[in-house]
Amino acid sequence: MNDAQHILVVHDDDLIGPAVVRLLEERGIEARELSGSARADELVEAAIGCRAVIAIGDRFVASPAVLGAAQMPGVRALVAVIFGNPDLMTLRKKGIPYTVLRTGVLLEQVVSALSDAIDQGRVILGAEDDEPVSAISADDVAACAVAAVDDESVCGRVLTLSAPDALKVSEIAPRVADATGRAVKISVWPRWALAAMRAVNRSPFKLPSGPTTVPPLPHSVHSLHPQPWRTVEAVAVDLARRNNHAMGMQ
Repeated sequence: MNDAQHILVVHDDDLIGPAVVRLLEERGIEARELSGSARADELVEAAIGCRAVIAIGDRFVASPAVLGAAQMPGVRALVAVIFGNPDLMTLRKKGIPYTVLRTGVLLEQVVSALSDAIDQGRVILGAEDDEPVSAISADDVAACAVAAVDDESVCGRVLTLSAPDALKVSEIAPRVADATGRAVKISVWPRWALAAMRAVNRSPFKLPSGPTTVPPLPHSVHSLHPQPWRTVEAVAVDLARRNNHAMGMQ
């Protein structure tokens, strides 16, 4: 990657945007980071001298400001990270060299939600909720987004990202607990028992909203992520460290 030119990173207050910026800085590439609420003229001005735009968020695939920035001279790629199914027609009509990466629920979201339940010492699941989760970490999405800037094989494509292994919630919870030095009991309850639980204003653990089971990354685009994928344990330890640091700053 040519580190003489910058990359514009546009995102809302999310997990993936900062991960992209950290990765670019680690590689010696200057990132110009802007909030998704920036004015159109700010985005266009920031894109001057940039060779690519990475935008994280469904609304940016049809944003006149982001698409205008991606059409600035010298910008050779727009990588859009999305979470749902936004209309891509406007993007396709602009003639911009683009790659769209669709991701489901993030591993950080799953681990964070489970950590709150683990603090209580027990995670109660409905049988229908103990499903395999193809969660991917924000750092892994960032790695794919940065790689897509220069990977011509993914230009003009929409790809769905997922980690190589799908794990059940009952498998993830004890790994989070072990990694952070806690103990937890996992209970999978039948439907009739859950009804009794709700009668006393209790509810079973639910995953964060968003797609949790997605197709695996096509073999033809594994070049986007040649390194090992982030593990549940690594994400759990990182989140615990960040939370402890944040509490220490208060």
